[in-house]
Amino acid sequence: RRAILNLLSNADKYSAETRPIECSVNRIYKSGQCHIEIAVSDQGIGMTPDQLNHAFMRFWRADSTTGTTPGTGLGLSLVKEIIEAHHGTVNITSKYGLGTTVSILLPAVDPPEQPLNVESVVV
Repeated sequence: RRAILNLLSNADKYSAETRPIECSVNRIYKSGQCHIEIAVSDQGIGMTPDQLNHAFMRFWRADSTTGTTPGTGLGLSLVKEIIEAHHGTVNITSKYGLGTTVSILLPAVDPPEQPLNVESVVV
């Protein structure tokens, strides 16, 4: 929950009010195992390839946001720690000026027989 709320908060902070933020949940089968993928996408400021290389470093913030957007630079590093503690992975894709997508992939404990019921979260 904390990791997903952080991703939604980041998407909200770095996007214009009129731009949509999308959250999707999918069931993925990888190497014969069921995984749950949660992706948060925005159409915000995005990151350069160099900024992406540092995104999971503690206390690191992109130069373009330092001082203008509140935060400590801990969010994505904590997201990664939380997800890896649950045997998952985090992936970021981003294009500067166009937006960012952060995807979380977690192993499913018991693959569901029925479609997932996802509780909506409003940021």
